[in-house]
Amino acid sequence: MTYIAYNLGEWASHNYWGHHKTKLFKLFYQRHTGDHHTFFVDTDMEYQMVLDWRVVIFPIYLLVLTTVAISIPGGLVSYFIFGGNYGYLFFITMTSCYLLYEVLHFSYHLQRGSVTERIFRLIPGWTYLRLFHTVHHNRDLMVEGNFNITLPLFDWIFGTLYFDANDEQKPSKGDTKPQPQ
Repeated sequence: MTYIAYNLGEWASHNYWGHHKTKLFKLFYQRHTGDHHTFFVDTDMEYQMVLDWRVVIFPIYLLVLTTVAISIPGGLVSYFIFGGNYGYLFFITMTSCYLLYEVLHFSYHLQRGSVTERIFRLIPGWTYLRLFHTVHHNRDLMVEGNFNITLPLFDWIFGTLYFDANDEQKPSKGDTKPQPQ
C-alpha cells in the first residue's frame, strides 16, 4: 500500500510541480523543466561526463526533506495506529522508493552500450521504462504524460501513458550505425 501511495505522489509531483510553475514549487520546476528537460531531449538522453549528473540526480537535501517530511511522520502514524512493524515498513518502503526513483532515473540516462547499461537491460521491463522516459523528454509530450519513473501505474490509470514503438528505433548520441526503420 505504501508503494501505491508513493507511486501516486511520484506521478502527481512530477506532473503538477515538475511541469507546471507554481509559487511554492518554482525551484523544483526550474530544476526539472528548466534544467533537466533543457539538457536532455528525446534525441539526446545520455549523460556525457560526471558533471552532467547534476541535472540527472536530485540534490541530497531532497532525500533528507522526503525522509523528514514524509517517511518519518508516516512511519510514526503507522506505528501508533497499526503497530511497530507497520511503522518501520512504511519508513523503509517510502525511503527505498525514493532511492529506487533516483537509481532508475539515472539509469535511463546511461550511455548506450556501456557495461552499466547492459546490466540494467537484464532487469525485466527496464528497456520499456527507459523508453517511456525517453518519450517523456519529447518537447511536445513532456507536459502530457509518462510522469511515473519507477512504474507507470498512475500514468496508466490516469491515461497519461504514451508509447510509440518507433521511438525504440531512434538513434542516440554516439550511435555510429544507422538504425533500421
